[in-house]
Amino acid sequence: MVRRLGVAASSASALIFAALLLSNLVVFAASQGRETLYSQSDAGDSLRVNSIALMGAAATNVLIEAQASLASRVLSCSTASQDVSNMIGRLSDVQRSGPVTVTATATAGANAAADDNLSIAAPFNGSLSGDLGVSVRMSVSGNSTGAGVSIHKTEVHLVHLPVRLLLLAGDCVDAVAYLSSAISTTIASNCTSAAVAPLIDRASRVPASTAAADGFIFSLGYAVSAGASCVVSFDVQVQQAGIQGPAGTFSVRAQEGGSASFAQPASQQHR
Repeated sequence: MVRRLGVAASSASALIFAALLLSNLVVFAASQGRETLYSQSDAGDSLRVNSIALMGAAATNVLIEAQASLASRVLSCSTASQDVSNMIGRLSDVQRSGPVTVTATATAGANAAADDNLSIAAPFNGSLSGDLGVSVRMSVSGNSTGAGVSIHKTEVHLVHLPVRLLLLAGDCVDAVAYLSSAISTTIASNCTSAAVAPLIDRASRVPASTAAADGFIFSLGYAVSAGASCVVSFDVQVQQAGIQGPAGTFSVRAQEGGSASFAQPASQQHR
């Protein structure tokens, strides 16, 4: 009986030891599993944070390119909208940091107010009614080989520049039409600069006032040529100055030319 009790005690001890060992193995395996999950979670968070920063940089770079292009040219008033849309469509940027790459391509955005959650690009994220909107398509890819985590996504974000392009071009086109009409219905005493200058100055007051009310700078250049009629060739320029962009302050100019003949006195119309 004593020997059997010893065998039973030994068997019980072995079972308890096996149970403890199995329990420890389960705890160890669970611990290793948690560590892997924590590692994957950290790697995923790192990829996401990195991608957001790179998307913000890419969107900002697209706007900087747009700003530089707008500041370096004089737009044609009648084709300004299409010309700028074409320009924006050629803009792109690539950002890389560690294992993450963001490729951005741009298109002209809608001229309407819309929110966008790319706050890292503030204050230029989203779009505002009347401002120049840009839609940026972002392709994001990256992986963390050690943790076995990857990121692949495509997002479209809206950004803008505070350029009131449609209003700027519209004021310019309207100014050309107004001047043409005003000149063609005005009689000049003679076709000399001295006689024409006050007439042109008076005719330009309305479009100049309209541009100023919209926050723009209006300028006008002209030349007079005498012949069968007194013809005025002129260039209208409307400028939005002091625009705050991501690369600093800049200006946008739109220009359009026109010509018109002063009306002739009734006595000359029947000759």
